[in-house]
Amino acid sequence: MFVCDTDGKNLRAFATGFWNPFGLCVAPGGRLFAVDNDPDASPPCRLLHLVESGDYGHRYEYSRSGTHPLQAWDGELPVTLPMVCGTGEAPYTMLPHQGYLWVTSWGDYRIERYRLGAWGGFVPGRARSGGTGRRRLSTHRYGSRT
Repeated sequence: MFVCDTDGKNLRAFATGFWNPFGLCVAPGGRLFAVDNDPDASPPCRLLHLVESGDYGHRYEYSRSGTHPLQAWDGELPVTLPMVCGTGEAPYTMLPHQGYLWVTSWGDYRIERYRLGAWGGFVPGRARSGGTGRRRLSTHRYGSRT
């Protein structure tokens, strides 16, 4: 992942080791989060708290399967960072709202919520469902229409 100034200058690497990051969001306090899809449908997908120079463990040079011993998915190798927690299948966007981080799970047809902790991270615990449905979640039903 790369960052730059608002004018497009000073492009630099921010963090590495992602499989397929989809949604990015800045939560209160300036914390940056991403949801990352699982390699080749080998769960879990993951919610990541991104920090500068962070390495989240995935390397394409070791194959796309995510099973090579020199890849880490949850901080198993030295200097790699763990996920905050696993998410539902195919997360694609998130939004901070009223003390929670709301994450869509397209593959599971639900919206999950994660309570943001006062100390700057998360309150330990599992995701709670914020809504489910039989129809697929889509940006046309739940987001802006273009």
